[in-house]
Amino acid sequence: MELRTYGTRNVFLAQPGRYHEQLAATAMTPQQAEEFATVVNRAIRDTDFDPIDLALLAAGWQLADVPVTIEVGEFLTNVARMLHKLFEELCTPDGYPGVFGYEIAEPLGAWLAERPKNRCELADAERQAREMIQAEMGRFA
Repeated sequence: MELRTYGTRNVFLAQPGRYHEQLAATAMTPQQAEEFATVVNRAIRDTDFDPIDLALLAAGWQLADVPVTIEVGEFLTNVARMLHKLFEELCTPDGYPGVFGYEIAEPLGAWLAERPKNRCELADAERQAREMIQAEMGRFA
């Protein structure tokens, strides 16, 4: 998995065997876009979670109009790790029938942001994520 650039305005995620997912239309020069992609690729190489899930968790969090602080970022990174493990446990055997990031990660981020401050633990996020995954997979069963 790596970021790639095309022209002066497109940054997209390239994953073997999957479609290219555009992440941003930017105003970068081609050289700036290549440098950006290089830095991000160095950061996401060998992570134990899907970086797209982390991005969509944060996007969902921001939909709730709650600022993403450093502490929130650390929490969401742990949630992304947990989502990766849940995906392997619940979805890998038969595959996930939809778009995991948009159907699970982003709504989960919004759900987490709406919890009372300092009252949501990783275990709460896991319970909610399990329910969401099972509900989505049940729709296609």
